[in-house]
Amino acid sequence: MARRIFCLIKSVLSSLPLFYMFVFLMPQGIIKTISSILGRFLWSGSTDVSEMCKVAWNKVIKLKDHGGLGLGSLQGKNLDLAP
Repeated sequence: MARRIFCLIKSVLSSLPLFYMFVFLMPQGIIKTISSILGRFLWSGSTDVSEMCKVAWNKVIKLKDHGGLGLGSLQGKNLDLAP
């Protein structure tokens, strides 16, 4: 059950900003804001409530092989996808 929930969260978190990235190169401020929203949602289940982070965000975005959740960096994705 937990594995299914993680897969759902991962797919939602990683796909939300993709359309924007195909069209524009995101400014750093937008990347920080989106990362903040994604982190709040991951830890609390809400974008409004800010709870204590259990793991540093730079560890969360690492590949699974390197001990992360495999979400990937928004900045890296943006550089790969932007025109």
